[in-house]
Amino acid sequence: MNLRDLEYLAAVGEYKHFRKAAEKCFVSQPTLS
Repeated sequence: MNLRDLEYLAAVGEYKHFRKAAEKCFVSQPTLS
């Protein structure tokens, strides 16, 4: 696990929604799921 993975995890935890977290992280939704 690297820093980017932790940022993604924190965004999903904050927004509780993969699409919104993906938008915040500037990645596609499948990247997070």
